[in-house]
Amino acid sequence: MAKAFGDGEKALIKEYLKKAAIECMQKYGIRKTSVDELTRLSGISKGAFYLFYESKEQLFFEAIMEYHEKLHTGINNMLSGVKGYLTPDRLTLVIFRIIKENQPFWTSLLINGDIEYLMLCVNFPINRQKSTF
Repeated sequence: MAKAFGDGEKALIKEYLKKAAIECMQKYGIRKTSVDELTRLSGISKGAFYLFYESKEQLFFEAIMEYHEKLHTGINNMLSGVKGYLTPDRLTLVIFRIIKENQPFWTSLLINGDIEYLMLCVNFPINRQKSTF
């Protein structure tokens, strides 16, 4: 019989899974990443994966939200280091620096279409009506 994970182990495994999710998203994209690959990188069995998440998409969503928080903190730290008045030019430089430093993340989400796929999988309400101008 398999042993149950302790609270510390659960937290550590979730961190490993989220790290693997970001790595795989940047390398392969969400659609091309399998649960097998995520569990291989995390060192757990496929069965154990489903003790933590119902689907790989839920894992990716949680990992992306955590990554977003880290980016938000990084932007705030960069902006707090700006001396004097924050001009549009300075703000633009900060934004481009963040994008450049995290290019694989943005490429996967925005260019490869993973954000739309993920939003559909986690039942995000998307307005599908055509806009009229």
